[in-house]
Amino acid sequence: MRILLVFIGVMALVGTAHGVMCTQNVAGATSWDAQTDPDNTVLDVDMAAKAGVQTGTRVVLTALGWDVTISTVGASWLSEATVRLSNRTQTGGIIHLRPGISDTNSGTQAYSSGMLDFSDLSLANIVLEDGYLRIEFFEEWDDVADAVDATWTAGDLFFEAVPATSFCSLSVTGIEMSVTITNLTPGVTNRIFRTFDLMGGVWTNLNTFVPVGNSVEFKDTIPAPHSTVIYKTVTDVE
Repeated sequence: MRILLVFIGVMALVGTAHGVMCTQNVAGATSWDAQTDPDNTVLDVDMAAKAGVQTGTRVVLTALGWDVTISTVGASWLSEATVRLSNRTQTGGIIHLRPGISDTNSGTQAYSSGMLDFSDLSLANIVLEDGYLRIEFFEEWDDVADAVDATWTAGDLFFEAVPATSFCSLSVTGIEMSVTITNLTPGVTNRIFRTFDLMGGVWTNLNTFVPVGNSVEFKDTIPAPHSTVIYKTVTDVE
């Protein structure tokens, strides 16, 4: 019997997530002028790869932390140095981070934080459909046009990243299938669904589980006369 398998990874934004901790070094980044100025440092970061999954995988960022040092030029205040975090299209969840937000001094200063969960701050998660995070460094108030106002001289930004897509492999004996799904996030609720018609079929919930590791195996029997089966996982994250 020949069976066509299609697998889909899906993410539902509910529940509580325990993602992968990812680090991005920001040493040397400079903010020149207001947001969108072409002179500002912009980083295009492959968060999917940092989270240990394939480049292009959908990733949701759910928490943020920092340990950075900022140096200003001239009379520019440390509070004005800002970083914009978004996806490449700059839609959905967008966060402006100002580590020295209350610091009206000039000069050099280090700032650090613990991990801050976006939901605790009533902020939307940053959804990266293609797995890439856009980081732009800019000035909340531009003191001197076309000149550097601040340099992030050292440090890192920290993110909790939850990959959206899981993968599966299978072996077929007759019409009983053993399906293994990998690349799961431990401690997060997952649901496995099956349909025999992607365009108009009914999705049946086969299993709901919280994986201890990053993979799970289950068996499924394909009833006759179906020769095509489509599975998807829904990963519940907040």
